[in-house]
Amino acid sequence: MGRLFACVLLVAACGDNLVSDPSLKANGFDNPNAITSGTTAVRLGPAVCSAASWSVTPTAKAVELAVASAHGVTSIFTIPDGGGQLYGFTLDDRMVVTSDPSSKLDVADSFTTVSAAVLDGQLVTSGVAGDTAYVDLFAQGINGAPKRVGKVVATTLAQSSFLQLVNSTMLVTGGSDGVSLTQVGTSFELGATMLVGASKPVTSLSTTQYGQTILATWTTADHECYVEHVAGFIPGNATHSMVDCEHARIASNINNDEARIVFDGAGGLRLMHVSHMQIGGDSVPLRPLATSSRIVFDGLHYWVSYIDVRGQIVVGFLDAQSHLVSMAIDGPAPIGESYELSVIDGRVWVISQDMQSGYSATQMCLAPEVD
Repeated sequence: MGRLFACVLLVAACGDNLVSDPSLKANGFDNPNAITSGTTAVRLGPAVCSAASWSVTPTAKAVELAVASAHGVTSIFTIPDGGGQLYGFTLDDRMVVTSDPSSKLDVADSFTTVSAAVLDGQLVTSGVAGDTAYVDLFAQGINGAPKRVGKVVATTLAQSSFLQLVNSTMLVTGGSDGVSLTQVGTSFELGATMLVGASKPVTSLSTTQYGQTILATWTTADHECYVEHVAGFIPGNATHSMVDCEHARIASNINNDEARIVFDGAGGLRLMHVSHMQIGGDSVPLRPLATSSRIVFDGLHYWVSYIDVRGQIVVGFLDAQSHLVSMAIDGPAPIGESYELSVIDGRVWVISQDMQSGYSATQMCLAPEVD
């Protein structure tokens, strides 16, 4: 067990000039890599606007992280890579740590994957142990004793596994027969389960909210990549490609009726376009020798991250031509996939853990590029 020693907050010159800042639109910022100032076009690039780090002895060399945030409180859950006990801590709205990151939570199971969400103001997790996904309610917060509210047959989860379907909350899981939805009641009890995307056994799964519906992408044991728009609690029709999109992540822009998928593919980080819920042809390379791909949509732009050959986290955004404009973050060097790219209160954050720095949180934004 490590102990929390310090928190350091650094603020860069770019301040709060975030991609979600409405002032960018007021300046005519419709092209994500240029704005007009007078008669001069100013190119924008990714920048670090603030960063916080916490010196703490990591609970494992490599971890899987799950992030849940609402009402100014962000909860971070971790399990050791390959499976183990659940740990967790919280951050306030200034990203100052408010509980010990080395605290093991009062959950008896050893999980191989974990997901978290805030539902109706309550913190809820789901973790897979063996062939079962267990759902726990942290009604007293992350340090309180959780209540086990249900379980369902499953072998994998997405990072965003609790999503809304019309007016109901669903738990999205992957299993030996494809992707399923399980109804989550008003008291967080689990209800009926429906197989909505039949396929061979699911090896990795990613989901995103799409208005009041759900988008899912997954890879199967026979190396096929599936995409499905789940619009109801009924069996659906997934489209699929022979492209192996293992460890894929999906994000969507409902205003443009589109989504983007990034994944670790042949040669490095690759990108697939989804338009009108159809996979758009072949994937295209974004970066060679890259792993641990992530993607989020902040309301204006797709942000993408990965770990490069040096072990650094690289973060950037897709411009109007879907080119990745990116930068490396100094400091964090996570082992394996020990980091997450998340949108917290409309802002893009990278949460990571490594053996040297402990935990860190880095806020990304756009700033004028300097020649």
